Amino acid sequence: MLSILVCHSYFLRLDQKQVARAKPYPPLATLQVVSLLREAGHQVSFFDAMLAEGIDEYDRLLESAAPQLVLFYEDNFNFLSKMCLATMRRAACDMIGSARRAKARVIAAGPDVSDAPEPYLRAGADLALVGEGLSALLELLPRFDAQLHIKSEDLVRGLSGIASISGGKVVKASGSKGLALAHDAGLAAWDLVDIERYRAVKWRTSSVRSIQIIFGSQTTSSGFASTGSPSSPLRRARLVRRFHSTYKLGRT
Repeated sequence: MLSILVCHSYFLRLDQKQVARAKPYPPLATLQVVSLLREAGHQVSFFDAMLAEGIDEYDRLLESAAPQLVLFYEDNFNFLSKMCLATMRRAACDMIGSARRAKARVIAAGPDVSDAPEPYLRAGADLALVGEGLSALLELLPRFDAQLHIKSEDLVRGLSGIASISGGKVVKASGSKGLALAHDAGLAAWDLVDIERYRAVKWRTSSVRSIQIIFGSQTTSSGFASTGSPSSPLRRARLVRRFHSTYKLGRT
């Protein structure tokens, strides 16, 4: 099994409009992937850029966790990142550079990665996942696990929806292998969220907002809904009660 650092690159402090709103929320899709990878037996660490002071926090975790693979995974409809795209892209590329200096392999996935994979690949990412990326990721991990330093062209052989650099040019894998639909990622890895840090920036939320934190991206932005396995209303209600009971995020 692999040691994997899962992260995203949305730093709230770089988005002054959202700083003023003071309503940050944990990255649902990223946390769902963490949960999925842990269930698969991988050793997973998590970096939440949302409230981080800067990339230095990421660099410290990178040094202590010493992952074999760093995975950048964001929602496929992240309007926050789109509003300050150049800044967030630069932060992501800096983080990719740190990962490569730490001798880790790097996979990047997200809306901007899908639209423009080249900056991320030039920054040092081995692969860029185009589209949702989850199904491709599940195909790639066993290949990394079998041979960590496998060449990118061998990694993507037979697959599609993946961009890499070959011969100095960005190429998209054109394999014909049909990817199995990714299964339900289930409950996100909420145990890794520093809830008190979110409270410290005066996070105030209603019950409706709590539902959005758990489910909003699952049906409209993370891409998981495209796998055809949304949660049942009863299961959602149970998760809402569990989330409220654990974190006490009602009106204050």
